[in-house]
Amino acid sequence: MIVYTVRRGDTLWDICQRFGGTFETTVRLNNLAHPDHIYPGLELTIETPDTVGKTFCVVQNAETLWDIAQRYKVAIEALVAQNGLRHPDEIYPGRLIMVAEGPKPDEPDEPDKPENKQLEDDELKEARPSTES
Repeated sequence: MIVYTVRRGDTLWDICQRFGGTFETTVRLNNLAHPDHIYPGLELTIETPDTVGKTFCVVQNAETLWDIAQRYKVAIEALVAQNGLRHPDEIYPGRLIMVAEGPKPDEPDEPDKPENKQLEDDELKEARPSTES
């Protein structure tokens, strides 16, 4: 996953081609209602081939690395190392954090059951428990 700052003359298609991302995924990751209206200075998150299949979360207001570690059942040290952080306090709202590979939040460790299959297109969205009974 990279963050790219749009430059004058860039098109979303060209940016995706340059970094190996897909147009559709980039539109979805960045919530672009009008993908043909990007502008210089806009920061875009682009999924690159080396980040496919990894899980990311977006840091929320007042969220700490400890909160993220608890939710994803990983060690704070693993998050620090995977994200190149010098200190656990180097996170801020809106930052994309790669979480260690392992079970998604509130997901059992039984990947063979159909109800536990991973959603390929939603890998970068935070998993949330169902509110249905």
